[in-house]
Amino acid sequence: MFIRNNILLIALVFTSALINIQCRPISSDQHKNIPGEPLPEEEEYEEKETNLLAVNYSEYISQLQQVGVYNNTGRITTLCINEVDTNMILAGGDNGGVWITHNRGNSWSPVNDYAPTLRTTSIAQNHFQHNEFYYSTGVTKKENGITLLDIYRSIDNGNSFSQVTLSPVNLPGSINKIICSRLDSNTIYFLQRLGTTASVGLYRTKNKFQTIERVFQPAVGETLSDFVLLDDGSVIVTTYYRMWLSASGDPGTFALQNAGVPTNAIALSVAVCRQQPLVRYAGYRYSNASGIVILKSLDGGVSWNTMATLNTYGGIYSTLIAIKPDDPNVVFAGGVGMRGSVDGGLTWKSLYCGWDFQDIFFNPQRSNGIYFSSDNGVYSLERPQLDIAGDIFGEKHNNTLYVQDMVHGDYSTGNNTIAGMMDIGCYLTKTTTTSQFILSGDGCYNWWSKQNPNKVYCSFQGAHMVRLDNALTSQNYVNILNELDADNNFSIDEGTMFIQPFIMNESDDKLLFIPTLKRLWRSVNSGNNWQPISKYYDGVSYYWVSIASGRTADPVVYFANNDSLFVMPSAATAAPETDFGMAAPAIAEKMYTDFNNDSVLFLLKKIFLRLFINLQTCCREMFNGQT
Repeated sequence: MFIRNNILLIALVFTSALINIQCRPISSDQHKNIPGEPLPEEEEYEEKETNLLAVNYSEYISQLQQVGVYNNTGRITTLCINEVDTNMILAGGDNGGVWITHNRGNSWSPVNDYAPTLRTTSIAQNHFQHNEFYYSTGVTKKENGITLLDIYRSIDNGNSFSQVTLSPVNLPGSINKIICSRLDSNTIYFLQRLGTTASVGLYRTKNKFQTIERVFQPAVGETLSDFVLLDDGSVIVTTYYRMWLSASGDPGTFALQNAGVPTNAIALSVAVCRQQPLVRYAGYRYSNASGIVILKSLDGGVSWNTMATLNTYGGIYSTLIAIKPDDPNVVFAGGVGMRGSVDGGLTWKSLYCGWDFQDIFFNPQRSNGIYFSSDNGVYSLERPQLDIAGDIFGEKHNNTLYVQDMVHGDYSTGNNTIAGMMDIGCYLTKTTTTSQFILSGDGCYNWWSKQNPNKVYCSFQGAHMVRLDNALTSQNYVNILNELDADNNFSIDEGTMFIQPFIMNESDDKLLFIPTLKRLWRSVNSGNNWQPISKYYDGVSYYWVSIASGRTADPVVYFANNDSLFVMPSAATAAPETDFGMAAPAIAEKMYTDFNNDSVLFLLKKIFLRLFINLQTCCREMFNGQT
């Protein structure tokens, strides 16, 4: 048993006798959603937690070669351009750690590959000591049961970082945003958006982390959205639909400043023009994550007027909005898409410089240079581009910036690979040198035939599956949902997860399996036709499914939901509804069978305590109380 980052690997060995005798079927009314579990679209935003353990690594890791997608990276959550040397930029990946460039994004190098987590939520520079940078991860880290401060500091110009240490008294956990004061070198603000009532809030240190204090705490049930630190030391804090202002940032001095902000606002954010701070913009979502409404204030936030409604989805916790520091008429607002205005928010243009935007940063020495981070990496625009007619495209800065979040990949002969990547789709790489785009959206599960070097299966979110029959020479594909999508709306009728697995049999590339939210389906002709082969579990409300299969021509297939594990022996030839089930020892995040013995199943799931308790219960049931 190997545990790291609260992941537990469980091996369940099924003998034929044990399967037939000890595993009892589970009726559909026994499938219950586990209370308090997040929905799939919430998972990437839930509070993360990890324990710090020393991990040995092999010398073979140093021999790995990057064969990923050239100049097309994944989610970059935050940027920071050095104030005194704007050729130097730090970028933070949602899953790829901190990266540094010294040539304004022409090439990048990793900074913290051996950190406890490679998640990054915010990067900030000390405005007085320019070699000093800070970053946060959004992950709650514990050592010997003590919560550590989720802030790392560099004093060598961003080349290396170390944990900020502080006496373990009322420490916040995951940190989402850091801003350094422009009044003195010792004052730094940081925000914990999610967590327990005892820890969420806006924090401040006035002595460079010798001590910290919480200066703002939201009301119970109210979610923090964002905060802004002005040059004069005043602070604006926003929750989902309200904003507060403090002239000093001291505890107890935040006053509600919400005139003109509707109560149905969602994910409210504010931006202030640095050189004309009375001019402010705010943005919020409406209609449950559809458009973005833009508000404007000319009196320092005392009153707000609606300027525009933009047809682009906002973020889940805040709407991205930014103002050019020296020109309050130039404003940007985004979520899934990005819009820009040069006339104070009266008219807006669409900007093509990524998607699912995370951060906007102005060049500190040349504010006409505007940088954007998004799920498609780092782009930049020049202010004069906003004056031209037609579409406006940014310049990409992703060369050697590797933060792709790979969901699943497979390989063929000749060093050919296929990979599904979150945020940027599915890519086929031939002989490790040529990357070819296959599918857009969030790339998911991909399989390459072991019998036919030209046959490939791909999918994107919602298990929209396709097949390539000439993968090495053409990117043309055919959709293979067929009976799974009776209403032809390009969505599986019985429902799937957002990131949904399916299986290709390694011994027979025509044999496919996919679990919907109701049952297991099989295709024996490469997806041209599908047949349901398991029992139908109606009235079930669950969000997590997983699947694993043996590698033989007639394999055992396992599929699972929140609390139950199902087994389909001889799945290639099995008659419908011959599956059986048992209470699962865990919520199976992923499952794998032994390559040489498909009656050995491995379950992988986070949250160790719950797994340990459930595993004990499961073992008692399976072995009739024997331990």
